[in-house]
Amino acid sequence: MACQDGIQDPGDGRLDPSGPGVWRAAGVGAHSSWPALGVLAAAVLMAWWFLAAMAGAVAEAGGSAAALGPGMEVIALYLPAEPGSVAARLANLCLSAGDPQFIAAWPRPVRFLALCVMWMAMAMAMMLPMAAPMAGRPAAAAGGRDDAGLGALFAVAGYLAVWLLAAPAFAAVQYGVELASGQDAVVPLQGVAAGSILLGAGLYQFSRPRRICLDRCRGSMPARLAAAGAAPWHLFRTGTREAMWSLGCYWSLMLVVLVTGSMNVLWMLALTVFAFLEITGRGRVTSALGGTIVALWGAALVAGALVA
Repeated sequence: MACQDGIQDPGDGRLDPSGPGVWRAAGVGAHSSWPALGVLAAAVLMAWWFLAAMAGAVAEAGGSAAALGPGMEVIALYLPAEPGSVAARLANLCLSAGDPQFIAAWPRPVRFLALCVMWMAMAMAMMLPMAAPMAGRPAAAAGGRDDAGLGALFAVAGYLAVWLLAAPAFAAVQYGVELASGQDAVVPLQGVAAGSILLGAGLYQFSRPRRICLDRCRGSMPARLAAAGAAPWHLFRTGTREAMWSLGCYWSLMLVVLVTGSMNVLWMLALTVFAFLEITGRGRVTSALGGTIVALWGAALVAGALVA
């Protein structure tokens, strides 16, 4: 499926060979603000390292990474493990079956705050890469001015602010699931609950509201950023608006993490790659393929739980 720029939907495997590929699709071109992209990349890598350190701490405390979800045992030896670190203590707080003496010293609101921090790290790691187009667009709109990179950072900051504010809502859902099921917050969900989340997320891929949000995420970003001008507040506000459309697209994808395991960095990475390919592509192939797979997976889990 060709788009106006000649870029193909990543889902059909035919990225335009005449263009710079994914980076062109992402809006990163000759006028990109590379300093802003560098800050963005550093923040994303820091978030991934923090999540990996949390997973490593849980794996070391439990003696196995199997409880973290499918695939985690394969990379368990490569996860950073730093006992006593902030990541390790946060991971312990997120575990309802962690060290009883350590947990008893903290009230439930503190444990909820720990989940909020974990979801904020996930938002940075998984959703901040989608802001890569914004990190380059303000520079192009500014005509190469020296302050273009700073403007890009304001736009990205607005984008990140929305996802960070959404993190407590995701944490509340996870905490509610933990209280209802009686299992650790980071352990993958099972049975009908897991299947229902996957089925809902898969079907949402085909919904009209989601198509509208995805089209807004993909289209006319240069015009919206150019219209915002160079004022920091205007760029920040434009970044928040872009993030709202992104949240409308990917809130369901974030809930899939509850099924795969909220400390399963392998599945987080897979979902991030899917979202990046979808948002930088055109057409419906990627969305339809992802939605079909997730919906069938969810239906199978529900059917299996009801039959058992």
